[in-house]
Amino acid sequence: MQQRMPDKACNIPRTFIIGYSGSAHLNGVEARCQWQPDRLREGQRVGVLVTGDGREDLVVFVDEEEVLRVEGSALHDTGLRPEPLYPVVDVFNATLAVSLTPYATAPEA
Repeated sequence: MQQRMPDKACNIPRTFIIGYSGSAHLNGVEARCQWQPDRLREGQRVGVLVTGDGREDLVVFVDEEEVLRVEGSALHDTGLRPEPLYPVVDVFNATLAVSLTPYATAPEA
């Protein structure tokens, strides 16, 4: 039997998603968050970082400013394992284009 592609990114198993008009989906557990991507303006740049400092915090940047941080302990509590991470972009309502920047660097602290 062929498996169907999930209709939303939050339905992909073992996925950690931030956005969705102020919510986070962390491996199937939904929580509210402050960042709302539906307020982004044309031309803004969004970055996502999983820190490599042993904490593994998930950080979202907009135009090089930190707008949201999910503590690594919260990610581990929801099942994050030491496996490769793959980016998923769920195109939100008014999004016309998305470009991924390989080997991008994090903003200066």
